[in-house]
Amino acid sequence: MTLNHYFSPEKKNKYCKITNLRNESDVEQFFVIKLLEELGFTQDFLRTKATIEEKKLGKGKKRRVYRPDYIAYIDKNQQKPVLVIDAKSPNESPESGVDDAQLYAYLFEKRTRRATTYTVLYRN
Repeated sequence: MTLNHYFSPEKKNKYCKITNLRNESDVEQFFVIKLLEELGFTQDFLRTKATIEEKKLGKGKKRRVYRPDYIAYIDKNQQKPVLVIDAKSPNESPESGVDDAQLYAYLFEKRTRRATTYTVLYRN
């Protein structure tokens, strides 16, 4: 199911009007970034998709390259990741990003023993 299934168009969230969330970019800019800032993850503690290293995830024929939308770190040196975030369009199933984000976080966990995966399950 998509986000639109759960919410009527006139609903609002804490950060924006639901109707302003039309695609993944809108979700990232109008919702995720504001949420991360409120949680204390300013630009010094974030890496965005443009600067995140791609990783090969999965096995066999299901192996593919993946890069999350955001990684939040607990330190300004960006050595200790605590969140891996894969935003989704309101028209996509939020569950579709969970496996990829969890696998990506697992790679961090193997290397640093520290990463937590959160998927923004946001419904329009």
